[in-house]
Amino acid sequence: MRRNKGLGMLLAVAMLCCLTGCTGETPETSGTPKTPETSGTPETSLYVGSLDTEGLIIDAPVFGSLQEMEEASLLVVVGQITGESETIYHEKQDWYTTIHTVTAQETIKGEPLQTIKVFQLGTPDSDAYETKIKKGIPHILFLAKNHVQKTADGVEEIVYTSISSEQGFFAIDDGKVKTYTRVGVSPQFDGMDVAKFKQEIQQCVKK
Repeated sequence: MRRNKGLGMLLAVAMLCCLTGCTGETPETSGTPKTPETSGTPETSLYVGSLDTEGLIIDAPVFGSLQEMEEASLLVVVGQITGESETIYHEKQDWYTTIHTVTAQETIKGEPLQTIKVFQLGTPDSDAYETKIKKGIPHILFLAKNHVQKTADGVEEIVYTSISSEQGFFAIDDGKVKTYTRVGVSPQFDGMDVAKFKQEIQQCVKK
């Protein structure tokens, strides 16, 4: 099956443009956040930072199948945050972003890496702008390239981000999958056995 490389990069490019000032302007906001179209999943009381933060608009793709999610991902890993997350203040936009260091325990798709840098909007202690992956909890992460940065030693490293905000992040709780969003296909996997979920992802990778 032909891989859709462009779809999964839309959000990453949009985020990076905002952060680096591609337009030279502060990102547009409004009093009513734009809510992506759902896929028949009823809304719940689940707080989703990218949807529920007042004044925030993120034009992010909504995935209708696990196959679409896999095809949009450069990496799919099981991992968890280790060490302290880096918080960066962007004066021009007057907001914060976070870069987590994630230790990869298992690679389902992509190049096996021991540690991965993962970008999120907002500060790590708040779910505003984007619901954060939590320290001490393993996650299944569907990741796309966000940007390249240099380490303290001057070595270039890729910083990854979710394929589409919370749609690409799943917590693992007592052997079950826990979703972070209420849109797209992701909520259909809420409560699924982790082993079954990983198996379904692996089947998508093989197609």
